[in-house]
Amino acid sequence: FAGKAGLSTAVVEEGLRVARPMDPELHGAKDDLFKPNVTRKVLKKIKKKRVRWLHGAPSCKSFSRARRPNAALRSRQHPHGLPNRKWHPLVTHGNKAANLMFKLITAQHRAGGYWSIEHPRDSFMWLTVAGKKAARLPGARRVVGDQCVFGAASVKPTAWLTNAPFFDALEKKCPGPTEHPRHEPLVGMLKGPDGKWVSRTSLAAAYPRGLCKALAQEVR
Repeated sequence: FAGKAGLSTAVVEEGLRVARPMDPELHGAKDDLFKPNVTRKVLKKIKKKRVRWLHGAPSCKSFSRARRPNAALRSRQHPHGLPNRKWHPLVTHGNKAANLMFKLITAQHRAGGYWSIEHPRDSFMWLTVAGKKAARLPGARRVVGDQCVFGAASVKPTAWLTNAPFFDALEKKCPGPTEHPRHEPLVGMLKGPDGKWVSRTSLAAAYPRGLCKALAQEVR
């Protein structure tokens, strides 16, 4: 769930040691956390207290409320998937990712380390069994902020569930039209840099540089 590893890069720039960012799109199958042997290796490191801070941002493609009505996969009443869409590949992938993230942060919590999960503020993931269990972990708190404050083109209200003390730096709201007269909407599709049609939310998935830098400085 490392994405483009912008946050890891920013933490390294602050002079701190960071493990290799894990995401199969970065390093292939050896970093695929859906493979049991990969998960076991991570859990082993966690249980040995070799991880000071564990952060993950599971894919929000199926959890997003920005999907067009005719493409909706979940709802408040059915956060694990609409009755007729439960076996959609994005739904099963999303549920598996949420459950895996909860498993990892639970192990990290028991080991006495910091952990954090990021998803859109209104993501249906927060309403799943895994999301609710994570919120009930002792010391867990929810930090909400707008990414436009840190340079994102859209407002993108984001929630961070964490037990770490250094997330307060991200709890900032859009200053309004005086300073931010226009934001790109995160609804619908458009052509990406490669010419293929992708959702606007996918193109806005990576954290803006300013957000990564602000959080990394707090971590240091």
